Amino acid sequence: MEKVVYVVWAPPEEHRKVAAGLRGPAGQKLLDRSTRGLQINVVDDAVIPPLFAAPLEAGQPAIAAVVNLWLDSARDGARGTHDDIVAGLGSTWAGYLVTESEPIVPAEPPEVGARMEGFAQMVLLRRPAHLERSAWLEAWQGGHTQVAIDTQSTFRYVQNIVARSFGPMAHDDELGEIWAVVEECFPVGAMTDLAVFYDAVGDEERLKRHGALMMESVGRFMEPGSPPMTWTSEYILRRWR
Repeated sequence: MEKVVYVVWAPPEEHRKVAAGLRGPAGQKLLDRSTRGLQINVVDDAVIPPLFAAPLEAGQPAIAAVVNLWLDSARDGARGTHDDIVAGLGSTWAGYLVTESEPIVPAEPPEVGARMEGFAQMVLLRRPAHLERSAWLEAWQGGHTQVAIDTQSTFRYVQNIVARSFGPMAHDDELGEIWAVVEECFPVGAMTDLAVFYDAVGDEERLKRHGALMMESVGRFMEPGSPPMTWTSEYILRRWR
């Protein structure tokens, strides 16, 4: 079994339409095509723009959804109809064949079809030019992973390392090469309160310490500035395990 992560971009005024499609006809079409597992992450009315993301220019495409598919085979000949369904959702898209690591598994996953509690932060990681792949992976997975676990209020953490990419945005010069897709799930209060986000409610010194540790750690494996990211509602439409 292989895992494919699709990223869909669309102007913000079309995000509701993308979400409705994935929770409705488009999601059902994906389920009907021998999909072993399906998780959708959509930007809808239950989430707000990330507090620390770069501002978006009006009318410019932004990440509208992330679709996680588990398939018997993700080769081009076996995956074509899935690509077509995703392509019909937004203005453009990219697909990533990935290997999945889940450093934090939720104690109680949501029921099929129900919205997961809180929200999921989805981040597209690019590798800085000065780091070779092995050094980048060591800085991220070998060093940063535990820092993220120790300094944030996450209750689910998924790291998807890209093995191959395809689709119109896969080699977009402005987006750059994506090396991983990260999912971190937070309680709802973290959307508006950094103390909740950094697991430091009622402790100003802990908040400063956790924020500083996080910024220092991401600086070891991420480019300066905000990576492509968004906050989403998460739904599991078919369990893969």
